[in-house]
Amino acid sequence: MARESAQPTRHQLGQWFTPEPVADLALLLATRGQTQPGRIVDPSCGDGVFLQRALQLGLASTVCGVDVDEVALASARTRVPKADLVHGDFFDAQALQLEDLHTMVGNPPYVRQERVPAHHKGKMLETLVGDWPSLPPAELEKLVAQGDMAAPFLLKCMHQLAPGGRAAFVLSSAFFDTGYGVRFWRLLKEVASLELVVDAPEERWFQEAAVHTVVALLVRHGEPRIPPSFARLRVPTSLAAERLRGGAAIEELAELRPAARETPEAWAAALRAPSEWFAFAKAAGSTLVPLGELCEIRRGLTSGANDIFYIERSKASALNIAAAFLLPLLRAPGKGGHGRIEVIDDACEFFALVLPPMLKLEDHPAIAAYLHGFADAERRASLAARNPWWSLSVRPAQVFLSKAYSERFVQPFCRVPIVADQRVYCLHPRPGVDAELLAAVLNATPTALALESLGRASMGQGALEWSVGDAAHLPVIDPRKLAEPASVRRAFRSLCTRHVGKVRDEADCQDRRALDAGILSAGGTLLEHQRALAEALVAAVDGRLRRSRV
Repeated sequence: MARESAQPTRHQLGQWFTPEPVADLALLLATRGQTQPGRIVDPSCGDGVFLQRALQLGLASTVCGVDVDEVALASARTRVPKADLVHGDFFDAQALQLEDLHTMVGNPPYVRQERVPAHHKGKMLETLVGDWPSLPPAELEKLVAQGDMAAPFLLKCMHQLAPGGRAAFVLSSAFFDTGYGVRFWRLLKEVASLELVVDAPEERWFQEAAVHTVVALLVRHGEPRIPPSFARLRVPTSLAAERLRGGAAIEELAELRPAARETPEAWAAALRAPSEWFAFAKAAGSTLVPLGELCEIRRGLTSGANDIFYIERSKASALNIAAAFLLPLLRAPGKGGHGRIEVIDDACEFFALVLPPMLKLEDHPAIAAYLHGFADAERRASLAARNPWWSLSVRPAQVFLSKAYSERFVQPFCRVPIVADQRVYCLHPRPGVDAELLAAVLNATPTALALESLGRASMGQGALEWSVGDAAHLPVIDPRKLAEPASVRRAFRSLCTRHVGKVRDEADCQDRRALDAGILSAGGTLLEHQRALAEALVAAVDGRLRRSRV
C-alpha cells in the first residue's frame, strides 16, 4: 500500500507496505497459465511494489497503478518509472478509463467502517448498486455499513475485470472470521469465484499491522465455477514464490484443503484448523453436537456502570445492603477460583448489585443512600435506556464459556448459580443435559481443540475469540452419550480442585488425561485420537502465539 502522506496518515488511508516475496506470490498466482506477459493493474498501488516486481519478474508487458495518495504515487514514480500511474479513487474507475481488465494484483485499503466518512460510504454504495444491479441493494448497504473498506473496494475491482479476468489480493484473515466477511463472500460468489487462498502459518507478513493476512485469487465469472481451495504453505513465502516461478505447482509447496463454495462461514476452519481436527471430527460423527443443542447461551452481564453495580466484597458489608440484592460475580475465567475451573461463590471478589425494577427504594434506605452517591448516573448514556436506571436484568448460571483465549482453556463451573460479567457466556442446560457433565465436556481437550480450530483469530496479538452466535455452533462431545458418566465426574472433580495451566503444561497431567479418556469413551474409536488431540492443541496454540510475536 501507499507511503505516508502529509495529510491523512497511512493508517487512516488503510496503507501497509507489502513485502516483495508476498507481492511475488500474488503476481505468480494471478498470472499462472498465461502464455505471454500482458497488462497488470494495481488498483491501490501505493509505493508501487507490485508493479515493480511484475516488470522485474517478466510477468507484465505494461503496468498501471492507481492511488488516492499523491505522496505514495511520487514514490511509485521513482520506483517504477515505466509505470502508467494515475492519481485518483478506484471507485471512479470508469472515469479513469480502467475497464475490461484481465489481470489485477494488490493490497486493498484497510479502513474500519467506523472510520470511513459518511459521504464516502454513500459514494461506495451508489457505485456498487450501479455496478451490480443483480445484487440485493440491502445486502450491499449492509456490507458498506458494517464491513471494512476493503470489502466494497474488492467488489468494485471485480466489476472492472473482464469475464474470466483474474485478480490476486493480499487480504486480512478477518475476511474469514467476521460477519461482514461471510456477507462479502456470499455477494461475491454471484459475480466471481474465490479460487485459491494461500496462507503462511509460520510467518507474519506485516509486522506493524495487528492482523494476519493471506493471498486470495479471485476470478470474474466464467465457466467452470470451481470450489475454493485453501493452501497452507510448508515452506517460507520467499521460497514458495521462487519455486512457483520455476514451474512448481502449489500442491508441491502447501497442504491443500478443498472447501464448499456455498458455506463461507466454514472457510476459517479450512484455513487454520490442524489436520487432526478434521480427522477427529470425521471419526466422532454424530457424537459431536452443536453446543446450542445442549444449552441456551447468553451473554454475561453488561452493567453499563461497573463502578456502581460491581461492589468489592471487602466493602460490601459497610454498605448494609441486604444479601438478597448482592449476588456473587464472576468477572473473568479463573477469577472466582484463583485460576481453577470451579468457581467458589464465597471466593468471588465482587458482588453484582441486582435490584428488581419494582423495588421501592424508600423501603430500602441503605440502597437508596448508596445510589444517591452517584448523582450523575441517570444521565449516563449507558444507563439512559433502563427504566429504572438502577435495575439490572440477570439470569444466574452454573456453567460458563470463556469469550477469549490465549494459552489456557478454562470453562468456569459453579455448584450454585452465580452472575457473570460479559467476558464469559452463561450456559443454561436444556432438559436432560446435566450441568456438571456439560462443564466436564467443555473443559476437555476435544473442546479446546474445537475452540482453537474454529475460533476467530484474525487479530495479530494472538487472541482467540468466540461470539455468542459462534458458540451456538461449537461442536462438542454430547454429554448425554458418555459411556461412564460416573468416572467422568470423578476425573472432572479432581481437575476442578487445582490451578489450570497452559495447554503445554496440561498435556501430560494425569487428571487431564483421565478426563479426556472418559469424554472420548462416548465414541467407539475416539480414544485412539487422545494423544494426537493433545499434541495438535499444543502445536496449534504455539503456532498462533508464535505468529503473533514475529
